[in-house]
Amino acid sequence: MRRRLIRDLLMIGAAFSGGLVATPLAFALRGDDGAYAKLSVFARALHYIEATYVEARSPEPLIYGAIRGMVSTLDIRSAFLDPTELAELRKRAEKRHGGVGLLLSDEGGEVVVVGLQRGSPAKVAGIDPGDRILELEGRPVSGIPAEQLEARLRGAPGTKVYLKLLRHKRAAVEPTVLMRAPLAEPSVSARFVEKGIAHVRLRQFSEATSEELIEALERLRARGSIERLVLDLRDNSGGLLEQAVRVADLWIAEGIIVSTVGREERPEVERAHPVGTEPPYPMAVLVNEKTASASEVVAGALQDHARATIVGTHTFGKASVQTIIELEDGSALRLTVARYLTPKGRSLEGKGLGPDVSLAEAPISTDLGSDPALTLAVSHLAGRGEGSRVSGLPSR
Repeated sequence: MRRRLIRDLLMIGAAFSGGLVATPLAFALRGDDGAYAKLSVFARALHYIEATYVEARSPEPLIYGAIRGMVSTLDIRSAFLDPTELAELRKRAEKRHGGVGLLLSDEGGEVVVVGLQRGSPAKVAGIDPGDRILELEGRPVSGIPAEQLEARLRGAPGTKVYLKLLRHKRAAVEPTVLMRAPLAEPSVSARFVEKGIAHVRLRQFSEATSEELIEALERLRARGSIERLVLDLRDNSGGLLEQAVRVADLWIAEGIIVSTVGREERPEVERAHPVGTEPPYPMAVLVNEKTASASEVVAGALQDHARATIVGTHTFGKASVQTIIELEDGSALRLTVARYLTPKGRSLEGKGLGPDVSLAEAPISTDLGSDPALTLAVSHLAGRGEGSRVSGLPSR
C-alpha cells in the first residue's frame, strides 16, 4: 500500500501531462507553473523517507503532517482535519441530547410550560403551554428555578420521566410519563426577570435560532408587555452567520448589519429590513470573553447602530468566516475565506468588541441576585443604576 501511494504521487505528473486532465496541477507537474512545481520535490522527499528512514513509516501520517504544516502558515483559524477529526466536528455540531422538549418559565413561584419543541415527547403527549409542573419523579418542584428543572429533565434517550401536571385547560391534576428522546439543544431561553423586563439568552446560532427567538418573544408577549430587554450573548461562541444576521435584523430597521470581505474587491453586505422589526424599547446586550464570531456580529451591529448598550467584558475577537472543504479520503480543510466588518467598518478579528459598560468577569446564574452582569443591566434598564445610559439608547 505504501509503495502504491508513492508510485501514484510520482506518476501523477505523467498522467496529467499525457492529456488526460487539463488543470493547474497538470501544468505544474510539467514544470509550467512555479506554484505547483515543488510537488515533485515533495513526492521525492516522501519517497526518500519511505525508502531510507531508519524506521518504517506509514505514508498517511506523513502526508497529513505535511498538509497540517502547510495550513499552519495561513492563520490560526484555518486547519486540516483528518477523517476522525472531521467526524468528531460533525458530532459536536449536532449537539443532540436526550430530553422531553419542555420549555419552562418561573411564574409566581411555580414552574409553567411556556413552549414545546416540535415533535418532542411532550408535544406528542399533548402537554400545553400554561400547564404547571407540580412534581418531578414524585418530588415537589416548588422553589426550583425553571432552567434547573429543564436540566433535570434531560437524560439518556429511552429513559422515563415521571411528572405531575396541573392542566390549565381541564383544571385537573394529572400524572404524566414521558420517554426521553434525542433532541437538538434549544438555542434560546426567555423569561421576565421583572415586570416588563425580558431576559433572552442565546446559547448558539443554529439553523433554527431566529425562528426560536421569534417564538420566544411571542410567548413572552402572551404573558405581558416587553418594555425593556436584556439580550444575553455570554458564552455564545457563534454559529451560522445567516442566523446572526436574522437575529440582528429583529432589532435594526435599516442600514448595514455586517459586511464580509474576501478576495473579491467588493464586500458582501447584509442589510436590515423594516418589516418585522421589534419596537424600539431600550436594550442591553450582555457579553463576555467567550462571546465570539456570530455573537460578535450581533453585538457589533447593535452597538454601531446605537440600538443597545453592550455590558460586560471584552469579547473574544473571532471575526472571520471559515468554510469546510471535504477531500476525497474523508479528510477536510477548514479555510478562512472572508472577514467580518461591523456596520461602521470595524474589524474585530483578534481585537474583540469593547463594552460600553465594563464589568469584571463574573459567574452566570439563573438567580438574578447571583448574576452581577444581569443585575447591572436590569438595574440600568429599570432606571435604578447610577448614570443610567442603558435606560435609553446609549450615548456614543
